[in-house]
Amino acid sequence: MVSGNFVAIDHDIFWSSDHPGIDFTATAPGGSIVFSLKGTSGDKFAFKAPKSGMYKFCFRNPVSTHETVSFYIHVGHIPNEHDLAKDG
Repeated sequence: MVSGNFVAIDHDIFWSSDHPGIDFTATAPGGSIVFSLKGTSGDKFAFKAPKSGMYKFCFRNPVSTHETVSFYIHVGHIPNEHDLAKDG
C-alpha cells in the first residue's frame, strides 16, 4: 500500500477560487497511471501498488506562478492473516 499527502504553496498570490491548482499523477512501472488528481492545492492519496518497481510521482502547475510542494509518502504492505497477531 502506498499512501501520503501533499500541499502546494503559492508564493505570489494566495489561493483563490479562480486559481486552477496543481495536478498530481502517480505512475506505475510500465507507464500505467494508478492515481491522479487535477486542480488541487493539496490532498491525501492512497493506492495499492499493482507491481513492484520504481513509481513516478509528478506535480504539474498549469500557470506560471512559482509553487512550493511539500510531499509526504509512506510505502508499506497490506497485512495478510499470517502477519496479524492472534490471541492465543
